[in-house]
Amino acid sequence: LKRSWQYLILNQLSDFEKNLCEENTQATVVQLSELLRRIAMHQYSRVECAGLEGKVWLSWLKRHDPQQFDWETKGKILVEAPYSPSPIAVSREDILDFIKAIRRWVK
Repeated sequence: LKRSWQYLILNQLSDFEKNLCEENTQATVVQLSELLRRIAMHQYSRVECAGLEGKVWLSWLKRHDPQQFDWETKGKILVEAPYSPSPIAVSREDILDFIKAIRRWVK
């Protein structure tokens, strides 16, 4: 049996996949970024990762990811999207890659 937090997050990731459309890619990336931070704080500690930002956050993700997803390169949009003054188009493939990488963190 999956722990309840894992079950909830996996369901949330499935919802992101199902509801993904071109108009909401930036919002989805922002939500995935927040979700990833919550997962990291749950699996490690708030003290260890809550205050990390930008490149430092992406480096931390890469170091702690057992699958070694390339957070530093592919994950840049996760730290840029929340603060972008104009809309950012993110490809469906990139979002699906993030979802896969995040799903591996949860399992």
